[in-house]
Amino acid sequence: MKSEFSNKLNSCYATFKIKNTGSKDLTISAVRINDESYEFDLGKGINTRILNASDNDLVWVDIKSSGQSFQTDDVVKITVEAESVALDNNPYIIEDNHLS
Repeated sequence: MKSEFSNKLNSCYATFKIKNTGSKDLTISAVRINDESYEFDLGKGINTRILNASDNDLVWVDIKSSGQSFQTDDVVKITVEAESVALDNNPYIIEDNHLS
């Protein structure tokens, strides 16, 4: 999983692009900003939160409902957690962190 964090933060939503560089679909299970969980949706995977193998999508993070606000020049730590199924059919959890 690769995240491109040319994010846009405002008082309602943060957005960033994410790419699945693997060969299996990923279910995006959590998005955290500065270690705090936020509600989120995917653009193409809005109903499933699934990021297909070798595909990319836009992540929309709901800032407004948390009561937080960010400025465009704020530096934040964004963590994305994704789940897949390992070769032994057990869950496999991946985390990707970036400062942006």
